[in-house]
Amino acid sequence: MQAIQDALDEHRLTLATTWIDRYGHRPHRVELPAAPSRPRQVIPFDGHPGLTLGKDEQAMLALFDTGWPTLCPRSAEIIGALLDCPRATTARLAELAAAQTPQRWSSPEQWLESSIWDGIRPPDLTLPAAGEDPELDEYPAVQELRRHLHLTRREWESWQAGFAILVEACDDPPVDTMAELLAFWQDIGILVSADDDDDNAVWTLDASLPSPWHVVYARGSRVPPHILAAALDWLLDGDVPLDPDLPPREVFNLIVASGGGSASTAVAVNGGAVGIAG
Repeated sequence: MQAIQDALDEHRLTLATTWIDRYGHRPHRVELPAAPSRPRQVIPFDGHPGLTLGKDEQAMLALFDTGWPTLCPRSAEIIGALLDCPRATTARLAELAAAQTPQRWSSPEQWLESSIWDGIRPPDLTLPAAGEDPELDEYPAVQELRRHLHLTRREWESWQAGFAILVEACDDPPVDTMAELLAFWQDIGILVSADDDDDNAVWTLDASLPSPWHVVYARGSRVPPHILAAALDWLLDGDVPLDPDLPPREVFNLIVASGGGSASTAVAVNGGAVGIAG
């Protein structure tokens, strides 16, 4: 009997270890892009005479000040390519971005065709539901993994839906691949052409690139009010930095002017405090 009990315990441990190895050490949490480190040779600009930044460095800092990197999946890969080559064609940007992780991409074309959620989407496989495999349920580590996977999936689905609604509020077609993400950045003015050759344009960051608030404001009149309201909800929930040149009430007025958003959306403006409550 003791031998049988030992064998059962070993079997349960093997099952639990297998599931933990499969899920506990994979990058299945939502990975937000990280800001690039400031180059050593660049002196931080603090408003004092004589302390200036180069044009490319100013543009890069402006990009992070707007909050776009936290909204666009895998934008860190594009930013890394721009740090290596501030002015480049789409093909060159793809080549540099793919080279950052050669174990993932065999060619720039494969990188361009990859999903904007590659490496960010949680694994499709799930742990058995509670009660389906009692032997696994006995282990607290498995219970914690099940809870973690559930929360991670909800977080990712919220991010995916929020980004999709923001793109729609910017009056752009859906963004599913890295090539489409680059095209989206080009269309809304994050990347601008440095020459007049449309067939092989050289792209660079605009030093005065628009904030998400500015883009939504400029294009909000072209989209249904409920789309605009949902996008603004998501921007607020994500703590996207406000645009100092565009008070949020100006963006919210688009909803009011077009008949008010959905029935569950209320716009509250009280001095400098602005919020959308669902």
